Amino acid sequence: METLEIGGLIKTTLIDFPGEVATVLFTTGCNFNCPYCHNRPLILPAAQTLTKGSVMAHLEKRAGLCDGVVISGGEPTLQPGLEAAVKEIRRLGYKVKLDTNGTRPDVLERLLSRGLLDYVAMDVKSSPERHKHVTGGSARDRSAVEQSIALLMASPVAHEFRTTVAFPLHDYEEVKKIGESLLGAKRWVLQAYKPAPAVPAQAGLQAPPMGTLEAWKTQLEQELEIPGLQIELRTGY
Repeated sequence: METLEIGGLIKTTLIDFPGEVATVLFTTGCNFNCPYCHNRPLILPAAQTLTKGSVMAHLEKRAGLCDGVVISGGEPTLQPGLEAAVKEIRRLGYKVKLDTNGTRPDVLERLLSRGLLDYVAMDVKSSPERHKHVTGGSARDRSAVEQSIALLMASPVAHEFRTTVAFPLHDYEEVKKIGESLLGAKRWVLQAYKPAPAVPAQAGLQAPPMGTLEAWKTQLEQELEIPGLQIELRTGY
C-alpha cells in the first residue's frame, strides 16, 4: 500500500476484532519504546516490509471470507498513507479496526469524523506520572494520549482502552491511577504481559498471575466507581 509500510500480517484471527473474523496488518515504526513490546522487530528501522501487491492480493482473495481488517503496529497513525489505505481496504468491503497508542489525536479525529473506522483499541500504557518511564515518550506525547482518550469517549464508534500489565512496571496503585484517567470509559481491558522472544531478557519483566489480575479487577470495580465501566481481563501481550 502506497506509503503504508507493512511489516507483517496474520491471515486470519478470531480474537483481534471483537465479533469479526479478521486479517491483521502490522505497520512498522513506533514513537514509543515500551520494554514489554511484543512486536519489537517492527519498531526497528531495519524492519522488513511486505509489498503493496502481496498485501492487496491477500485482502482481495479473502474478501467475503473475512469481515474485517485490523491495522496494528508499530504505531499506524505515524504512517502518512494510513487514511488512503483505510479507504482502499473499505472499498473491498471490509470493516476496519485501528490499534493505536493515541499519540496522534489529529489523525484519529480525522479518521473518526470521516466514518473510516468501525472499532478502535487504544493502549493506555501508564499513569501520567510514569508515562516517560514506561514508554520512553515525552510529556507532549502524554498530552496527546489524553486528547485521544477524550476523542474516543465522545465518539459513537465502538472502542476499548487497553493496559498491558507487566511486573514490576505496574503494581495495583499504578493500574488504579490509569483507571482514574479513564473516567467516562465503557470498556477497559487489562491484559497480562506475555514473555516473547522479541522482548529483551534484560528488561526483567514478569507476567502477572491471572489470579492477581482477577483480584485487582474486583478491587478496581469497588474503588473506581466509574458508572458503566466494564473491566475485562485478557491474556496476551
